[in-house]
Amino acid sequence: MSGCNAGRGGGRDGGRGNIVMSQAELTDLINNRVAEALTAQQEGTLHAKHSLSL
Repeated sequence: MSGCNAGRGGGRDGGRGNIVMSQAELTDLINNRVAEALTAQQEGTLHAKHSLSL
């Protein structure tokens, strides 16, 4: 079953399949993930500043 098109799943049916979503859904997903990442980064920065000031 190995070959050029085997993919991560190791075979013809081993992949995750196609993900179907609209452009609006994709944009919303990206925006939410970016907002979460920025919040986590800012919280990490705040925790670092507070631990330095103790």
